[in-house]
Amino acid sequence: MDQFSQNEGASSLYRRRRTVKLFGFRLGPRRQVTYAAITIILSIFVNFVFLWPVSHFWALMLIALAISSVVLSDAKRRTAIIGAVAAFAVAGALFGIIGPAPSLDGINRAWIVPRAEPTPANICTAQNPELPLGSKLMLIGDSGVIVHAGSNTPLLSVGGCKSAALLQNSSGVLFHADVRDKDGVQLFGIVNNQLQLAAGNPVYQERAQDRGAVTFNNEGGEELLHIEYLNSRTLRLRGVFACRGHAPARIEDGKAIPGMQAPVCQDGKAILVP
Repeated sequence: MDQFSQNEGASSLYRRRRTVKLFGFRLGPRRQVTYAAITIILSIFVNFVFLWPVSHFWALMLIALAISSVVLSDAKRRTAIIGAVAAFAVAGALFGIIGPAPSLDGINRAWIVPRAEPTPANICTAQNPELPLGSKLMLIGDSGVIVHAGSNTPLLSVGGCKSAALLQNSSGVLFHADVRDKDGVQLFGIVNNQLQLAAGNPVYQERAQDRGAVTFNNEGGEELLHIEYLNSRTLRLRGVFACRGHAPARIEDGKAIPGMQAPVCQDGKAILVP
């Protein structure tokens, strides 16, 4: 009888130790695991979809808060406090290294504006005479990509490198590019319409007087990238794109893309250059 009472007391003590209160709710071991999983999954989702592009600081703070709440649900009070303080300290240090997210308020959305030129004959309009409402068409060589409103659409991938992308909404278009040589060394990049130079690789940006086209040349005057806003629904991209281990692919207006057997029209996804 005494042995049974001792076992029962020990079991009760174990349950008390393994059961914690969080925000007024009592959580057992299984609920603690469920709570931790849900918290981490929601934190990752909210971060990558909503917060990170807008604010690196609050994204990191949310991760620290999620870690802290998980620690608080499954650790002694002193250990939990130390863990929570450490999580916020690490988040602060990472913010100091990464820095804030680029402010969209300073982005020149009129970096390139539509002209009034007709859309050339192409495979996309041949297959889809009426493009989806609000979408735009990016012509690349003899192929094309349909860019839907509000989406950040990859345009071109060369040898595994994501070479170009476009975000378009009611405010305008935001162009992204990553131009590299055959060794994978970045020559320059474009992020949210803004040129980012790579050390040791001078690049010169030339904008048409009507702001309908932008060209990027190297020091010798060779054209590396050209983007043109033909009209309110159509843009055109050409240039020289490469990746580590992939020979440079020179893409010219209306001509076949090197390495591709036939033109393609991609709906919301990149043209893949093998």
